[in-house]
This record gives sequence, structure tokens and C-alpha cells, in this order.
Amino acid sequence: MGEGGRFWWRWLTAVSILVLVFGAALFLAPGLLLHVFNLLFFGATEGKSAFAPATDYLRFAFATLGAVMLGWAACMLVVLTRRRGSRDAWLAVSVSLVAWFVPDTVYSMVAGFWQNAILNTLIAVLFAVPLVAIHREWRDT
Repeated sequence: MGEGGRFWWRWLTAVSILVLVFGAALFLAPGLLLHVFNLLFFGATEGKSAFAPATDYLRFAFATLGAVMLGWAACMLVVLTRRRGSRDAWLAVSVSLVAWFVPDTVYSMVAGFWQNAILNTLIAVLFAVPLVAIHREWRDT
């Protein structure tokens, strides 16, 4: 693997760390991130007190989502660091990215949460750029 290949594998590792940190933030501070997402999606940070049970459930859902993201990112980090440069690692990251991106983004659009679809697309691009570059490097050798 050349220097270019190492750069792209490091990029994938860095993006996986970012996903892990975001997942940890969702898990550790679901209330804070609920405020951030309320502002992003609804233009307000607080819901009405009548919706306290729903807000409590959303905090639970954020924490659960964060735990899942943390686990996904941790798995990718293990694969990327133990199998760096291998086609198996590339395939594992690529398949897990598509398996997350397609249903999450389609449902976000169907449910009317286009903001989440944009966030998903930004994250997917951060993974796709190095995945495509690595694939091209393999093709050209």
C-alpha cells in the first residue's frame, strides 16, 4: 500500500472516530443534543411541558441511538486498524455504510425530516471519498 492508500485509510479511521464521538455524545448527553436537534428541526430548543413524557422518550431514544452508533464506529475502528489495506476491511465499511445510509435517509425523507437526510449525506460523503479513492487505487494497480 502506497502513501496515498495510507492517507485514505487514516481518513476512514478519523471519520470513524468522529462517528464514535458523536455516538458517545448522544449516549452521554442526550438532553443537550435533544435541544440542538430541536433547534435544527423545529427552530426551538424547548418543547411544551405537556409533552414531557415524549421528551423523556426522545432522550431515551437519543441515548440508545448513541449506543448503537458507538458500537458501529468501534467495530469499524477495529476492522480498519486490524485489517488496514485489506479488501475485507474496505467491504465491511462499505456494506455497513450503505446498510445504514439507504434506509435511514429514505425514511428521513418520507417522514419529512430532510435535515437528517442532509446530515446523513454529509457523513456518507466523508466515508465515500476515501472508499472510492482506495477502490481506484486497487483498480489501477
